[in-house]
Amino acid sequence: MKTRRRVMLSVLLALELVLVLAGPALAKVPTPPSDAPALRAPIGTSFACDTLWNGGIPRSGTGLTSCLEHANERIGGADYRVIYPAEWATEATGGWGAAFLDPAAQAMRRAVEVFGGLGLMGPVTIVFSRLERTPGDDPRADADLVEALSDEPCSVFIYPASLGDTTAGFQQVIAHELFHCFQAFNFDVRGSYLAHPASAWWVEGSATYFSNVAYPAVNLEWEHTSEFDSTSPTVALTQMSYEASFFFQHLGNTIGNKAAIGLLDTLPVGGDEASHQAALRAYPGMDTLFQDFAQHYLDTTIMDTGGAPIPFAPDTSETTIFDRSGTFDSKIPPFVIRRRTVVFDPALTFTLEVAPKDGPSHHAFAASAGTWGAAPPTIDCDDPRTWTAVFTSVGVDGGASTPALVTATVGATEDACENPAPATDACLQGTWAVTDYEAFLR
Repeated sequence: MKTRRRVMLSVLLALELVLVLAGPALAKVPTPPSDAPALRAPIGTSFACDTLWNGGIPRSGTGLTSCLEHANERIGGADYRVIYPAEWATEATGGWGAAFLDPAAQAMRRAVEVFGGLGLMGPVTIVFSRLERTPGDDPRADADLVEALSDEPCSVFIYPASLGDTTAGFQQVIAHELFHCFQAFNFDVRGSYLAHPASAWWVEGSATYFSNVAYPAVNLEWEHTSEFDSTSPTVALTQMSYEASFFFQHLGNTIGNKAAIGLLDTLPVGGDEASHQAALRAYPGMDTLFQDFAQHYLDTTIMDTGGAPIPFAPDTSETTIFDRSGTFDSKIPPFVIRRRTVVFDPALTFTLEVAPKDGPSHHAFAASAGTWGAAPPTIDCDDPRTWTAVFTSVGVDGGASTPALVTATVGATEDACENPAPATDACLQGTWAVTDYEAFLR
C-alpha cells in the first residue's frame, strides 16, 4: 500500500513537471546553486495567511494574519516556499526570525537535495510564527503532515525558541522537520501519528538521524546521548523517541541509508509496541544487527555521519561476581541492550558456559580493551578477572514483553590460585638439603 501511494504521487508530480517544462517562461528558470542565499527574489505583496491552506491555518496560537513570501522555488514538480509575518516588514528589528529567513531557504534546498535522493519529496511550505509554540515535543519547530496524495503542501512551522540555536543548529532542525515531510510523502505518516505513541521511536528517531545526514558536521542529535546512556540498560528501542536516532546511525553505517529507508517502509504508523517489534524483528538479519549495534555502542565506536565517534558514556555498573559454582540466569527483554560487568574471584579458577535457555538471544564477552567474543570457557589464574558482557534479544512473535532467558553455568575450583603448587627451577639438577643452617648463613 505504501509503495502504491508513492508511485501514484510520483506519477502526479512527474506529470506536473512535464506541464511546467512545457511553458516557455518557466522552462528557462535554472535551479539555484546549493549555496545561493535565497531561492527566488522576495515577493512584496502581502496576503491572508490562512489562504495557504484549504482549511485555514492548521496551527493555533501562531499570531499569523497577513503574510509575505520570502522565497519560492519549483524543484522536481513541487513547490517549496518560505513564508513570514507581514508585520516584520514594518518592525525596526525586522522580526524575531529575520536573520533566519535565508538559512531556512538554504536548509530547505539542502534537505530536498539529500532526501530526494532517498525517496519522494513533495511540496513544502516553511512558515515563521509570530508567537511561541504551545507545549509540544520541540518548542523550536514542528511539521503539519499531510496525506500522501494530498494537494496541500507539508507545512513546517518555526517558532521563536529557535533563537536559542546557532544558524547551523537551526538548519539541522529544519532538516529534521523536512524529513517528517519525507515520511508523510513516502510512508503515509500523518500528524495523527501522535495519537499512536508506539510510532515515536522510528518517526522521531529516523528524522533526528537523517537531519544529521543533511548536516553531518552540526551534530544536534548529540543532545540525546545522555538520555540514551541512562535509559538503554532497561528501556527497549521501541519505547524511545529522538534518542533512537543512534540505532539508525548504526544502520546507516552498516547497511546504508537506502536500506535503512527500506526498513522504515516496513514499519507500522499506528499499532502497539508489539506490532512495531514484530515488524522490526521480521527485517532480515535484525538479531545480529541489533547485537552488533549493542557492541559498538558499549565500545563507543558508533561513528557519526561527520566521521567522529559519538560521545557515549555507557552505564556498565550492574555487576555480577562469580565466587562459587552454580547457575545464574539473565532475562533479556526484546530490543534492550542488557549489559553487566562480570567479575571472577581472583582466588579461584572457573569453567563457564553461557547458553540461551528460553527464547532466541545473542551474547558476547570482552575483557578490558579487548574484542568481543564468546564467553571464556575457562578462567585460569593468569586470565583477566573483569569482563563486560552484553546480551540482546529481538523477542519472539506473540508479544512485546516476552523476555529471553540466558543461563550461565559456572564451575569454581577452590583455592586454586591462593595456594599454587610450588614451582620447580628447571635449572636445578638433583636435590640438596641444608644440615647446618647457621653455617649456611655464615
